[in-house]
Amino acid sequence: MALLTKSKIQTYIKCPKQLWLDIHHADLEVTDATQKSIMDQGTEFGVIARTFYPGGELVDTLSTEDAVKKTQAIFDRFDAGEPRFPIYEAAFVRDDVTVRVDIMIPLEDGSWKIVEIKSGSVETKKGFKENLLFDAAIQYFVVSSNRIYISLVELGCPNKKFSYTELNNFNGLLQTFDVSEHVKDLIGLVIESIKATKELIKNTQEPMELISSSKCGGCGYVNYCSKSSLLAEEQFIVPSWNLASSPLTELVQAAMKQSRDLQHVADDVLTKPIHLQMKRIAKGEIPNYIDPKLVEHLNVQGWPRYFLDYEFLSPAIPVFLGTKPFERIPFQFSLHKWTSLDSPLTHIEFIADSKIDPRKQLIETLLTAFEETGPIFTWNGAKTEAPVTRQLISYVEDAAQIEKLNFIAQRCQEDDLYPWFQDYFYTPGMVGWGVKQVSRNFLDIDPYKDLKVRNGMGAVEAYIEFLLMPNGPEKKDLGDWLKEYCKTDTLVLINIYRKITDH
Repeated sequence: MALLTKSKIQTYIKCPKQLWLDIHHADLEVTDATQKSIMDQGTEFGVIARTFYPGGELVDTLSTEDAVKKTQAIFDRFDAGEPRFPIYEAAFVRDDVTVRVDIMIPLEDGSWKIVEIKSGSVETKKGFKENLLFDAAIQYFVVSSNRIYISLVELGCPNKKFSYTELNNFNGLLQTFDVSEHVKDLIGLVIESIKATKELIKNTQEPMELISSSKCGGCGYVNYCSKSSLLAEEQFIVPSWNLASSPLTELVQAAMKQSRDLQHVADDVLTKPIHLQMKRIAKGEIPNYIDPKLVEHLNVQGWPRYFLDYEFLSPAIPVFLGTKPFERIPFQFSLHKWTSLDSPLTHIEFIADSKIDPRKQLIETLLTAFEETGPIFTWNGAKTEAPVTRQLISYVEDAAQIEKLNFIAQRCQEDDLYPWFQDYFYTPGMVGWGVKQVSRNFLDIDPYKDLKVRNGMGAVEAYIEFLLMPNGPEKKDLGDWLKEYCKTDTLVLINIYRKITDH
């Protein structure tokens, strides 16, 4: 049997079917860029965490067999009398389970402390996160032996109170929590889970599992398990799983029990008026649905009309001087100003190009762009642009500027286009009401197709790379791609607006 890893055991605990698919049908998984970004951030934070325990040695091989041998060789040196030192990424095997320990620290009494590093929060209001405790318990079980006595187990994570005041100085960023007793209480469950995981892996029969939004959110097998993709012989105008952005919702599950084709789903299952209009589209009665209320709402808006979009990051490791872990920092915005039907558009943009907190500079650029009152349209701005703008107020002392930021925040919330489209618009092909879903299925061409940066997660990753690059043509090109993406996000709003109002 191939060696188990703690991630496989954790997957079994969460969902046996997910683990079975990982082993037997990994090709069915749809990878998530967000999850990859989280993993990359965890790796980076792990490297920083090692600096808090200097003088150690890294087991720097990806091969499990080689890593175990190298770790054994280090302990052979200790047995031969060499002074002990911290070990990073030490590898161990027990009961066909292999682990890589983030950090091992020798203690004066001859025992060891292991520190499991996490780049996110390790606590909830109810206590330590259960999956992280279980993760540490697997490590404790595998590493503990007659040769190695583990007296302390800690979880390490970013300290939210840490302030980044000097470039590359992260003293105080790491905080740790002693979870030794919690871990020891889980050893029985670890042993049982290892046994059950082994049995599942040997099973050639796909396990039966019920899907749910609480358990399956973020899983790459959601489309497969929920059967929410067209089969080769199916040609529905509106599949039932297009009723919501996620096939896990109760509405979608209830509809799919009746039919995969929305036209055959009973009206009493459909909970909103827009769902009935989607059913009319599914039956071929109308090509798409644009409610007159939406058209009227857009037509009566005053001038000038503004269209605003932020790009922001909230990293575990602060990027800008003067910021803290997980702070939501807007690093870029695009603002289109539409003065009248016949006037050309005015575009104002900002992107931070240094590692100094960009918020004051962003505020100055933003405020100069708003010279008159008028609606400020966003997409889902009630959850993004409005709260981000309100957070900027703490960086302003001038009463007039505070009033203006409050006005912008209020307009971003009240002029949010997302709820209007969610209630009064649908065109075939849309899965959910995100602006990219609307634009790709409603506009004549996909405005994002030829962009180098095509989505928000890509923008964050590209921006981090942009900050680290030396000045030169490559950095300029990357900065231009970021600007073009953000600009497209606001220009798309205007193009949708124009097509619906027919001018």
